[in-house]
Amino acid sequence: MESKKSFLKIGKIHIFDIAIVLLLIAVAFGIANKMSGGELAKTIMNEKEVRVRVTVLTEPYSEYLLSGIKTGDRLAEAKTYIDASITKVEILPIQISLTDNNGDLVIGEDPFNKQALITYEGTATYKEPLYTISNSDLVPGNKTFLITDTLNIVVWIKDLEIIE
Repeated sequence: MESKKSFLKIGKIHIFDIAIVLLLIAVAFGIANKMSGGELAKTIMNEKEVRVRVTVLTEPYSEYLLSGIKTGDRLAEAKTYIDASITKVEILPIQISLTDNNGDLVIGEDPFNKQALITYEGTATYKEPLYTISNSDLVPGNKTFLITDTLNIVVWIKDLEIIE
């Protein structure tokens, strides 16, 4: 009978007492974080808000689709706007190789698809070593989505610049 009592107690403190104290600490932290507007968790996790300029290159799309991207469009995530907007859009031709009537290789522009070089500015969260906007890690070379009111397209991050 003595072995069961020693199993549930650590010295003079009951193991369930420790669980209740830890639960109370977690609840107190949650309330404090909620009252600070999430700033307490950001401070503990060493997160900072910084302004960034991101340049992305789209996958090949029709020129009609790319013409829907306008300067000033706000970026969105999960049906809510995020603090970022498009500042520059440049439609670029895509070079393709074709054969002419003689069978020679000819390089020319793709008549059907174009790419867009898009620059947007916004507020990113910096948590060492990553900058993120919404749920997207801003790492040059990464593939991500560019979502606005009117479209959702795949882009490659080409450049990241800290504005501040």
